Amino acid sequence: MIVAFKYSLLNNIPEFLIFALIMIQQLTPVPLHIMLILLLITGLLWGVYSIIFKRWFNQHPEYNPANRQLTKLGYVILALA
Repeated sequence: MIVAFKYSLLNNIPEFLIFALIMIQQLTPVPLHIMLILLLITGLLWGVYSIIFKRWFNQHPEYNPANRQLTKLGYVILALA
């Protein structure tokens, strides 16, 4: 089985960033307006990220999520999770 760490990392960078923002909000007393500004910045970075990687996915179709196919084992794992 081939594990594509690069695919997983590239695909989940926005989620890591949102998780970091949630942890910052939970662990420190950040005012709401500062948190909204950080969330806006995250949204802008996510937009830039998607534009950049749309071009990158065209050059590397093996990492494009649209080219992934779910197997029977994948359906079993999805159903159990």
